[in-house]
Amino acid sequence: LRVKVVLDQELMRHAVINAHPLTNEATTSIAAADIVKFVEATGHDPVILKVTG
Repeated sequence: LRVKVVLDQELMRHAVINAHPLTNEATTSIAAADIVKFVEATGHDPVILKVTG
């Protein structure tokens, strides 16, 4: 199984990204650089593309 991880260029411009972890009753924060590190640690090469207008 091959997985391509695509990250939004505009989102990755921020130092810290806040997201709702499958519920809007909580928020989790992670550094954009740490997302890249995590994806790479799982053996994937993240692709950063402009996907928002």
